[in-house]
Amino acid sequence: MLTSDFLYDLPDERIATHPLPERSASKLLVYKPEAGITHARFFEIGQHLPKDAVLVLNDTRVLAARLPMLTAQGHPLELLLLEPAEGSAAEALAQRGSAVWTCMVGGKRRWKGDVPVYLDSHTRLDVQAFWHDRDQDQVRLNWQPEDLTLAEVLDTVGQMPLPPYLHRKATQKDKERYQTVFAQEAGAVAAPTAGLHLTPELLAELETQGHPHHRLTLHVGAGTFKPVKAEHLEDHEIHSERYQLPIETLRTLAAEARPIIPVGTTSLRTLETLYWRGASILLRGQDQPALPSKLSYELAAEAEAITFGQALQALADRVAADGHSTCSGSTALYILPGYSYKSCAGLITNFHQPGSTLMALVAALVGDRWRTIYQTALDNGYRFLSYGDSSLLLR
Repeated sequence: MLTSDFLYDLPDERIATHPLPERSASKLLVYKPEAGITHARFFEIGQHLPKDAVLVLNDTRVLAARLPMLTAQGHPLELLLLEPAEGSAAEALAQRGSAVWTCMVGGKRRWKGDVPVYLDSHTRLDVQAFWHDRDQDQVRLNWQPEDLTLAEVLDTVGQMPLPPYLHRKATQKDKERYQTVFAQEAGAVAAPTAGLHLTPELLAELETQGHPHHRLTLHVGAGTFKPVKAEHLEDHEIHSERYQLPIETLRTLAAEARPIIPVGTTSLRTLETLYWRGASILLRGQDQPALPSKLSYELAAEAEAITFGQALQALADRVAADGHSTCSGSTALYILPGYSYKSCAGLITNFHQPGSTLMALVAALVGDRWRTIYQTALDNGYRFLSYGDSSLLLR
């Protein structure tokens, strides 16, 4: 499957570099197979959802994970904290005085030997970084006052990790707007951007209209912005991301008889991951918390008769039998055209980068009609990518 099959012409001026003043005022393109394309505003989405549809939200919280640093010679470099070397993000963020994280290091060649680099900031905080394992890009952070948690350090001196295609530095306003209003579990380095359009008022209104919501957590990684350089899309190494949800939510989703609409590709990937993890238990007796990227294609024929509810119930039973109250794991699930979705009746999502894995995920949902959808959005002045407008795509 050629990567070039998922390219389209996106002019720079159509990339939204800043959010709209009002979250829910963004445009909403609605695609229904039987009715085609219509246009609305996001605050009107309740009028276009399937009857009694429930939403699934990703409540991950974006870390202010960029740290501007200086070498001893005064040369700038940057640390982007990706994930803790050990343990969960919550545990690592609660550490005091010192922590080890896997980082993306901008200006790595300038950082030589075992000498530390220093925080480039005019605050009372003293933050130093040392190589913990250079080959693995693992960095040890030490800070004073050491009674502060890492979460408090990042809140004070960290910068929001805006996508590189915005070509600008994060501002204080981005700390609020590059975050969903329901963000709770800290650990992401990119926002689940489809959720940026929702407000507390709109969520309450949707609830009264018969559209409640469930929550799960997938910590979005920097790999979501990694460009696809492979000629064939399936040769691209997809990023692995951590997820979790309470077992009660897993059981609720397993019993859900109404149409499910994930808010964002991250929610959708998590739901599909939960299905294949449960299917693996039913078919092989094997739980795979670290889901391989192409397991779905290996099990596709065997799993045809397994429903979404059956798979999630099997997973909930296994997690409970293992003595856990939370279902957690990691996923590198690959979704390409030809994939058969198990969890959803549609998807709420922004407009994605040309030639990306997310573009392929959308094409798997709506087929070749993605080209008409995207061209219609371009022709009608929609804003694209993270801070851009939204779409509701029904199967």
